[in-house]
Amino acid sequence: MAKRKKITKDTLKSIVADGIRSSAGYYGGELQRRREKALEYYLGYPMGTEVEGRSTVISTDVMDTIESMLPSLLKPFTGSGEVVKFEPVGPEDEETAEQATKYCNYVFLKDNPGVQILHEAFKDALLSGIGIFKTYYEDKKDVTSETYENLSMEEVTLLLADPEVEAVEHSYEEASADLGLFGDDEAPASTPENGYSGHTVKIRRTKTKGRCVVETVAPEDFYIERKARTLDEANFIASRTRYTASDLTALGYKQSLIDQIPALDEEDFSTEKLLREQIDDSDFGGSHTGPADHDPTRREIWLYDCYVKVDRNGDGIAEWVRVLAGGSGSYLILEEEEVDEPPFSTIVPIPMPHRFFGMSIADQTLMIQETKTALIRNLLDNIYLANNQRHEVVEGMVNMEDMLNSRPGGVVRVKNPGMVREMVTQPVGNQILSALQYADEMKEVRTGVTKHSQGLDQDSLNPNQTATGVQLMLTMSQQRIEMIGRLFADGGVKDLFKKVLKCVSKHQNQERVIRINNNWVPMDPRNWNTEYDVTVMVGLGHGNDEQRQMALTNILTAQKELAANMGFDSGSIVSRQNVYSALTDLVKEGGLENPDKYFTQPAPDGSDIPEPKPDANEMFMQAQMKIESDKLVIKREELQAEHQLKMMEMEQKLAIEREKISADMEQTAAKIAADAESGSAKLEVEAGLARERLEHQSLESDKARVTDGAT
Repeated sequence: MAKRKKITKDTLKSIVADGIRSSAGYYGGELQRRREKALEYYLGYPMGTEVEGRSTVISTDVMDTIESMLPSLLKPFTGSGEVVKFEPVGPEDEETAEQATKYCNYVFLKDNPGVQILHEAFKDALLSGIGIFKTYYEDKKDVTSETYENLSMEEVTLLLADPEVEAVEHSYEEASADLGLFGDDEAPASTPENGYSGHTVKIRRTKTKGRCVVETVAPEDFYIERKARTLDEANFIASRTRYTASDLTALGYKQSLIDQIPALDEEDFSTEKLLREQIDDSDFGGSHTGPADHDPTRREIWLYDCYVKVDRNGDGIAEWVRVLAGGSGSYLILEEEEVDEPPFSTIVPIPMPHRFFGMSIADQTLMIQETKTALIRNLLDNIYLANNQRHEVVEGMVNMEDMLNSRPGGVVRVKNPGMVREMVTQPVGNQILSALQYADEMKEVRTGVTKHSQGLDQDSLNPNQTATGVQLMLTMSQQRIEMIGRLFADGGVKDLFKKVLKCVSKHQNQERVIRINNNWVPMDPRNWNTEYDVTVMVGLGHGNDEQRQMALTNILTAQKELAANMGFDSGSIVSRQNVYSALTDLVKEGGLENPDKYFTQPAPDGSDIPEPKPDANEMFMQAQMKIESDKLVIKREELQAEHQLKMMEMEQKLAIEREKISADMEQTAAKIAADAESGSAKLEVEAGLARERLEHQSLESDKARVTDGAT
């Protein structure tokens, strides 16, 4: 199969021109006429049914209804510091998902006027049937001029080495040789090469600051393929912005290219655009001259930011191509590039199945405003006629000057009595007031905005009206508004923050340090997962502020009881973070924006847990116990001293006894020794006598044996 040919620039230009002309929202379509009518009714413009001499008052039901709904819709989104929360798709995404949540909310609410953006988009949706967000990354150049004097050549070289610096002018003056810096023999030649010249440099410093931009697109400046039912199904989407020639030059486009783009004129402004910007038709045309006649740089140009799904590279698969085209009718392409997806997100208050554009709150209240306007005009005309009755007069018999001069106590001159007869106007005030009440009831049913929810119904303050009954009416009336808020949250707002995450992840090429909860936190979105689950943090469908505050108070009470019984151990069902979350939500419900002024977020590791402090009773008991303990210590010390004294006395007595016993023992030993000496002498004498007896006996025995032998 032969490869398809690539899309040429001329073909792309034709696709863009056809896409704009055939898109939903182009000039003259039914959609545009509906939006124009809604805007006229909101602004209270004449309806075209006015009669000269009759009342021309206009009921403002469209504006009243929309302005009453906006606070109820905005508060859930802007009441806390987080509009959305990114949920991890896996355990490895826990930390980065939390970082993405904090950073994307910071980008939306701090880097961009997030509250204002939501207000504009919500109001566009309620009034025109659609609110459009646009998300893109902008590299904004900040150019400043600086002049440096008396620089050395080395300093000049170092200055110009900065890639942000561009030299505009450069001059130098030779340094004088008698400045006292050198001796006559030491003074070097003053030349630019040796760096001793005084250089003067004028530079232009260009700093590029990149940021993710979120803005709203006016409904009349948004174009989408007519047959598309969703953004994903569209093959052509575009937005239109008005630029001056100077703006385009600042963006880096060549002057020769800008000069080829035709300037906008009266035909480029729809009635809707004129109404929105409060421009009078007389501002166009005529003999007067405009700013561009005196300064060509102020010439205004339409710039179309188009996203076309075409096979640009000839591979048989259609890709999204961004085409930046200038002009009107005929277009000049300034840029073209392949992109991942269009930058738009949309919200619709009353979606219509299988249609891209739904209905607006204005669509529901237009007829109510027409009806009430007609009724109020008739009521006022009836009151006026009742207070200024018409009269039947006989021609020629009444002074008409007197008749026409209607003043209190005035006299009407007549030629005969009975020449003037009053024509009674039937009062219809009661019937009209009943009709007006019925019209208000119809509006309440259609929109959910009631006098109770607006605080305008005196019956809600009636003592006979129970709080439960009033709350039931408020809850029923808020269901419509809460449904619209949920559609906004799960639709365009969720998609908007997905695009913010993709925008910063793709284009932010360095780490950024931001201040969150009074702490400086580094954020680097380059490695984040761009497919996190998104949850919009809105408290819809949970009652009014008082109910939520009461619920949070009950939660805190339960947490306190559980903590008192179970503590904050790992096995407890209440953690310090749970208590902190309840307290911060309670602060936010009270209308305060910064809970960190009142409560400090606990450390996850518990390192900030202080030592437990006893209460007053416990401290008193501890003091009493310390006193008793001190008494015991003193008593113990006294007993120890007494014991030591007794021990010393006993030791002294024992020492005396020991000395006495020692003396007695010495005496006894001496006596024993003396006795032993005398006993030993006696024994020796007795032994000697015994030996002598034995020897004598032995001799006698020997003599006997001798005698016996002789015999």
